[in-house]
Amino acid sequence: MSKENRTIYNLEALSKSRESTVVVVEGEKAANAYIKQKLLPCTTWSSGAKAVLKNDFDPLLDFQNIILFPDNDTEGFTAMHKLAHHLVTDLNVQIENIKLVLFPDEFPEKWDLADPVPKNSNTDAHTLQFEALPYTEVTPNYKDVWEKFSEKKLQEVDRSKAER
Repeated sequence: MSKENRTIYNLEALSKSRESTVVVVEGEKAANAYIKQKLLPCTTWSSGAKAVLKNDFDPLLDFQNIILFPDNDTEGFTAMHKLAHHLVTDLNVQIENIKLVLFPDEFPEKWDLADPVPKNSNTDAHTLQFEALPYTEVTPNYKDVWEKFSEKKLQEVDRSKAER
């Protein structure tokens, strides 16, 4: 649980869901677009990609599988890597139960679920979510990626309040 303990989005619907899989997207606009499609339960966090760890993700423990569905940009994928790290190391989610959505080449940089699917694409949110790959397959070097987060966290703690 985060220090700030912000509540994740769509919590009431998550608590009523009977599904075994939840989708985590980046941002309320994307969450609302996904929710309108009536696919799987969906949530996000507040305050953007850099604030992902300021939220209480404990409600995700009610789901067997977690699909991470970032925006198609570096910040989105970084946020999802941080969330995967948190889920595994702090909440004891089994890493094999986490999947990550990847985008076909025709999806533009910064694309999110609230945007129209590119005209030259034969896929949609439903297809993307079900084609999500196991996190460890998408990020075979995940331990190295996670180590960078830990190193940065330690550096931030060592800095004085004035520097922050």
